[in-house]
Amino acid sequence: MKKVLILDDNPLNNKKYIAAVEKNYLVDKVLKPVSAERLIQDNNYDFIVIDVMMPMGNINAEDETTTGFVFYRDKLMEMGLSAPIIFWTRLEEDAYTSFWNNNIPPNTYFLHKSQEDDHLRLFINSIDNQKR
Repeated sequence: MKKVLILDDNPLNNKKYIAAVEKNYLVDKVLKPVSAERLIQDNNYDFIVIDVMMPMGNINAEDETTTGFVFYRDKLMEMGLSAPIIFWTRLEEDAYTSFWNNNIPPNTYFLHKSQEDDHLRLFINSIDNQKR
């Protein structure tokens, strides 16, 4: 079974979405970027989901609306990960494109949080199907 890492500072608010993903994937959940970084170094994930809006902690972001993007840019990009990165947020897609100045890193995706319980699982499935 493929493995997904979900970095989300409040998984209780997103438990129905995460539960849907767990139907098809082994899921590790972490609350803090430092924990995600450690797990990524020690494990081979097939997909990494990053909640964009999180407390900044030790991430040097301008504000909490870019923490996930900054974490990826400053900590994960240099790792040369092969796993697709899914930025998951209630923000609109223009927040994603403007943060990257329309120079979006390869192998990254944007997913707007939906009310549909299985939207994250279906999105991961679609990326998985494209990779085959």
